[in-house]
Amino acid sequence: MINLGKAIKGILENGTTATSPQPDFAKNETGDDYIVYSIRNNTPSDTKSGASTLDEVDVNIRIYSKSVATLADLSAKVRADLDRVAHGTYYGIELNGVQYQDEDTDFNPFTKRYENEQTYVFRVKR
Repeated sequence: MINLGKAIKGILENGTTATSPQPDFAKNETGDDYIVYSIRNNTPSDTKSGASTLDEVDVNIRIYSKSVATLADLSAKVRADLDRVAHGTYYGIELNGVQYQDEDTDFNPFTKRYENEQTYVFRVKR
């Protein structure tokens, strides 16, 4: 499911967020504001006749900013771009929808950044 990152990155770069997210293992903390994503868990659909044709993939999107106002703005844009994405092919990945699950906001005193973590379920056709 690592290829799902292409769809996440493309949707956010070309949506209202207009920011290039990075995978969490390659995050770049050089700017004040940045977004990283983590592909957390893959649950294949159970079929009797063969391999899964639809996977449900848990994805965390983390938004970082030194400004609470900017964090709120970016967080709202990420949700607008991803929540309930229409069925279709995005950057070579066929999606059967995206569902927003929850989010959490905090301040990290060590990095001096506000953080917002959003959780989504991506339904990926195989």
